[in-house]
Amino acid sequence: MRERFAKSSLDVFRRGSCSAAVMHAANAPRRAHVARSRARAGQLAPGPVGEHVILGQSFVEAAALPAHEHARVAPLAPQRYGVQFTLDQAGHDLLRHVQDLLGNRVPPGDLAEVIVRALKVYAAQLEKQKFAATERPAQAHRGLSPDSRHVPSHVMRAVWKRDQGRCTYVSDTGTRCGSRWDLEFDHEQEYARGGDATASNIRLRCRAHNQHAAERTFGVEFMSHKREVATAARERAAATRLSTTATPSPAS
Repeated sequence: MRERFAKSSLDVFRRGSCSAAVMHAANAPRRAHVARSRARAGQLAPGPVGEHVILGQSFVEAAALPAHEHARVAPLAPQRYGVQFTLDQAGHDLLRHVQDLLGNRVPPGDLAEVIVRALKVYAAQLEKQKFAATERPAQAHRGLSPDSRHVPSHVMRAVWKRDQGRCTYVSDTGTRCGSRWDLEFDHEQEYARGGDATASNIRLRCRAHNQHAAERTFGVEFMSHKREVATAARERAAATRLSTTATPSPAS
């Protein structure tokens, strides 16, 4: 049988759906946008957050990505796209392993089908983590403590559906952000001011506009300090976990 994969750099292939390269490629403009926004006098821009690269309308330039992330997406025909990206050895071996597991369920060499199947599985996992997506939602029986900022699963599902999975921030000129990137569940009436975790008080905001709203309410310096404290706490927790893992248990 002819070798399915001769090298770790994958050639451009065609498919009516996007591949993992789309995620890498589309993230670059977003990362640059957030960095520029935070650089402006320590404040986040109140305007709409920039959108992802839209397939069929934009072509990702390799110069915009780090040398090891030269991913390209280009329209080839209606509902067909060419995708090119580079895998390291571990990624190459993992792809080969998945191909072997699939066997005859996917035609040999049909990398697009392998990627799309993997993305469907991963998307389902992320949706469950992000907004508690499930085909059989359970009824909420346990009431929340008034001082809890936890957003219940049924509230997350309702808010995500109502807001259509998009940021609800509206600028002073009436333009809605509408971004799907890095969304968070935000208390309209701030939690610190007694806001509860109900569908009527929770909304979707992208991270940039969530932070921007918090800075408007509590001040830039206060929120900057809060973020520094949170970052330091996460780093301490990570260091503790690392040291615990590295320390051998005493012999019995």
